[in-house]
Order: sequence, then C-alpha cells, then structure tokens
Amino acid sequence: MLDGCIEFMVNGKQLHLEKGEGICVNSKRIHSNWSNKGSYCEFLCLVIHPSYMCASNYIEQRYVAPILAAGCNDYILLKQDNWTKLIIDELMNLFDENKDPKTLELEIIESTISRLATPWPTTRIQRP
Repeated sequence: MLDGCIEFMVNGKQLHLEKGEGICVNSKRIHSNWSNKGSYCEFLCLVIHPSYMCASNYIEQRYVAPILAAGCNDYILLKQDNWTKLIIDELMNLFDENKDPKTLELEIIESTISRLATPWPTTRIQRP
C-alpha cells in the first residue's frame, strides 16, 4: 500500500491493509479487494503467473509447486516490522520508475527466483 487502506478477502477471510503493508495471495485462492466507501487508497499490483517463475522443471518442483499446493498458505501478509519487509523492499525496487522497461521482466524473474530460494526464518503464517 502506497497510501490509504484497503480491504482484502482471501478464501472468505477479510484482511485490512494499511500504508506500507502488502499481501502475496496464492493465485489458486478466491480473492478480491476494495477500498471502503469514500476512502482513498493507492497501491501497486504485480501479477505473476506461476509458469513465469519456472526457469526449469527443477525450480518448478523444488520452489514453485510447494507454494501453490492445496495445503499451502492462502496468503502472506507483508509488514514493515518482520522478515517480509524484504519482499516489500524488492517490490518497491521493481516498480522504480527509472527501471528500463526492456529488462523489467527479466528482473522480476530474477527477483522472484532469488526470493524463493532464500532460507526464510521459521515463521508461523496465519491460515484462515
């Protein structure tokens, strides 16, 4: 969220996001978002098809398929005060207006694969 606040619905669970926060939603989950009547919000949205992250069968099976499996997380909330800030920072970097549009797709792939391979801290992620 660049400014304001927004409501997200992911698999029937309503979530409230404020400025500086974000969300990664599993694309295989039913989801929607909206701003409250009369309230302003500004946000960036990056939609990545799972095949976009699969440079090889190994990467798909090792990193991508487990994230999208039926028993996996519906979403990951991105906050400024924990390890998910790394993801927020990377997204802000990808949306930098000074980026060369000719190489942006490659940078997204590189960033996504490097984040998938990062050994994240053990964190319990909320499930609905």
